[in-house]
Amino acid sequence: MRRAAVALASVTTMLYVIAGAATAAQSSGWTAAAVLAASVGLVLKSLWFNPWLSLGVLLDGAVIAAVATSWPGSL
Repeated sequence: MRRAAVALASVTTMLYVIAGAATAAQSSGWTAAAVLAASVGLVLKSLWFNPWLSLGVLLDGAVIAAVATSWPGSL
């Protein structure tokens, strides 16, 4: 169980890093990486939920909502 949690956390981290790098490079691939990172993060938080992770759930949901609404428009 611990290895699975660490693996999901590592994948989430790497995807968020890729999304950030793609944004900095002004690449259009940032949206896919951001949605995938947020989705994996939500899976991680739903499988190993702790009340301390509530803010993370809100942030992952906000990332998905931002991509879905094309916010910010400058990217």
